Parts: sequence; C-alpha cells; structure tokens
Amino acid sequence: MNSDQFTNVPLIWTPSEHDGRNVKKFQKIIEEKYRVKLGGYEDLHKWSIENLCEFYAELWDFLGILSSRRFDKVVDLNIPMRDSPKWFEGTKLNFAENLLKYRDDRLALIVDGHMSNRKEVLFATQAVISIGAIWTAALPMLGTQAVLGRFQQLSPKILLSEDGYRLGGTDVDMLPKLAEIIEGLPSLKKVLIVKSKPKCDSIDISGLKNSCFLDDFLKLGVENNGSIPPMEFEQVPFDHPITITYTSGSTGLPKGIIHGSSVLLALGNCMLINFDTDRDSRWLTIMPAATIMWIGYLSLHSLGQTLVLYEGAPFLLSPTSFWDLLEKQKVSHMIMFPDVFDEMERRNYFPRKEQDLSSLKFLVTAGTITKTKTYDFLLEVLKDTAYCTVYVLNETVTGTLGYRKLCGRWVPKMLTEIHKTNRMGTALEFLSPYHTDAEDILYKIVICDES
Repeated sequence: MNSDQFTNVPLIWTPSEHDGRNVKKFQKIIEEKYRVKLGGYEDLHKWSIENLCEFYAELWDFLGILSSRRFDKVVDLNIPMRDSPKWFEGTKLNFAENLLKYRDDRLALIVDGHMSNRKEVLFATQAVISIGAIWTAALPMLGTQAVLGRFQQLSPKILLSEDGYRLGGTDVDMLPKLAEIIEGLPSLKKVLIVKSKPKCDSIDISGLKNSCFLDDFLKLGVENNGSIPPMEFEQVPFDHPITITYTSGSTGLPKGIIHGSSVLLALGNCMLINFDTDRDSRWLTIMPAATIMWIGYLSLHSLGQTLVLYEGAPFLLSPTSFWDLLEKQKVSHMIMFPDVFDEMERRNYFPRKEQDLSSLKFLVTAGTITKTKTYDFLLEVLKDTAYCTVYVLNETVTGTLGYRKLCGRWVPKMLTEIHKTNRMGTALEFLSPYHTDAEDILYKIVICDES
C-alpha cells in the first residue's frame, strides 16, 4: 500500500526505533538460514506464503512449541486447502503443557475485582485440556434454552458452574437455572459448583443431581499423606480438539467451531511477532470464558506473559475505576470491546490528570466495528499508546484483518476502514465491492477471497 496518499491524515501512533524487535529477530533468522535478503514486512510476508512449510516450521521453533514427538511434515501442499489437509502430521503434544511450560518465579496471574471472570475457570480450562478432554463454555447470563442449544450438541460429561455472580451491582442466583440445565443434559456424570462467596456454607445444592462443590471434589485428588500427584499431560495429535466455541445463533442453533493446537501458532504469530510483546507484558481482558478470545488470552501463558484477570466490569464503578485498574496493575496490553470506550466517553469518564498510564503500550479492540469517534477518544486519553481493531476472531482466534505494529509503519487515522494487511503465512486477496483489486485503496466494505 502506498502511504503517500495519506500524507494529510493525522497519525494515531508513531513507532520508535525499538519497536518491531521480535519481527526483526525472526526476519534475521530467515535471512541467515535461507540466504535471502528481505527489505521489510512486505517481503517477509511474501516469503512466508511462497515458502509456507518452511515458514510454519520456523514459527514452530521460534515459539518454542513443546512436543513429545516432532512433526513429520508441516502440510501437503498438493492437497487443496478447501479439502482441509492435515497440518503437522506425526507430532504429539499437549496444549495445556505449553501453557504451563514456564515454571519460574515470574508472576503469571493477577486476579482483581468482583465476579464472574474467575480464576477457577482458567484453572479448569487448563486441567480439562491437559487430560485430552475438550473445553467449551457458555456465558452465565444466557437463558436456559440458549445454554442447552449449545451444550446438547456435545453431550458433555462434566459441568462446571458457580452458584451465582454479580451483574450491574445485583447478585444473580444461578441455582434455579442450573437445575433446568442439568435436567436438559442427561449425559452429565458430575456437576461441580464454585462458591461465589468463599465463606458461604449455607448454600443447599442437594437438589442438583450428581453435584458437589469444587473444593470438595478437589480433595478427592489428595493422597493419604497430603501430597498431590504431579500433572500428566496427555499427548495428542495436532488437530485434536481443545475447545469448541459457537456462532451467535442468529440463523438458527449456534454452530460449534472446533479449535485445536493451532491456537498456539496463531496466537504466537499475532501477539508475539506482530504486537511485539515479551515476558514483561501484562494483558488485561474482560472477555468471558465462552468466547474464543478467552482461549487466545489464556494462550498468552505459552509466551510466559502475565494475565490480569478481572472478575466483573471495572468500567463504570466510578469515573476513574477503569483507569485506576490499569495504573494499579501496570497493564501493558489489553483487548477490549470498543463499545466500552463509547460509553465511557458518553459519561465523561476520563483519567485523572496525574494518572500514570505510561505502562500501557498497546490496545486491541475486537467484537464489533470500532467507530472513528472511538479512535478520537482513545487518541485524547491514550496519546502514547498504539491501538488497532481486529476482525474474524471467532473463526481464526487472533483475527485476520487489522494492522501490524511494526517499526517504521505509519498508521492512518481512518482506522474504521480495513486496509490491506495480512499476518505472515496468510494470503488474503482484498477486493473492492466491484471485485476489482483493492491495492492502495481503503474500503469500509471488503470482500476477502482465499488465494
């Protein structure tokens, strides 16, 4: 894309010479190993799609993917992508083992706030995937039929829930709805319930079939001498399902979308290389466990990065509650719904003048279109922060469309339009509404074809 045509467009963010460390490091590896000279990201991207197998093998090693058996080949390029060829055949690995590969003393998880984005859900996700089982979730505020419309397709064996949660300052009792959900899922063998208030022992769950509190269930795994057996990670093929997410259900029953260990590569490609993160990065998100963004967020542990897990909604507790949280936890990166900032702007919820938000380096908005006025608001309150919007998250985990945070890249202010920028190893053809080439043009509506 020719940046000359945007010379009169105000810049949102200007990179420094220190930005793009990871992509420069990766590019140097490619240049030295394959004896090629790459001028910049466009050249590197072109190389990645013209040398697809070599690229993904190098990405695997660059990310330090743990496996008990290395793959025999990346993919058979003679099989059309529409026929879904197998990737990384022969490998044996465990997704959760990769999440837990960093065992040093660095802080991995920070929990703050109210309810119900709980740490127990994070631990349960890791535990389920570690034994080769499949994790899926539904939002706690969904009605009984909406939950059953998802879970009845899968015949789950174990259900994890909480007895209640807090929404908009009100305590919501989950037990009546939970009883209906259990009745509609005859495949259930066990129902595990997390106490929303740890010291509350008066909750009666005797009417819930095959149920017990999570704390009591966990005691069953303790040895007679008080020790806990070490975690064992079931080694599975690369395409073994780790999680199932769902479409919105706007055209009928929600449709399940299966994700495997490819999440590790997609996440690393985007978050480590494109967003230039490192082990000092601290991520905040309020995305619940029922979204694919939850798995993407959880996967940041595979990069040794810190997760700030907030239980509840920190935005509207007070005019500065959200900004106070960023300052307190020294958040460096976050993923957020753009509607949150629209509402904060409407209420004039700005940071205090003396607020120190210097730790915040990068903001990603996702889940819906980000309006021009939202960027204006962010530019006013977060002057030294880079930000972008990503799209197609539900299908691709980290989004396909957006922009890359690289050294030397200009960023046009009109970011409500999608401009031509692809992740490495991904070839997309951008067309105008008239099916003509969209090179050097910004469009509010684009048509994407696989190439």
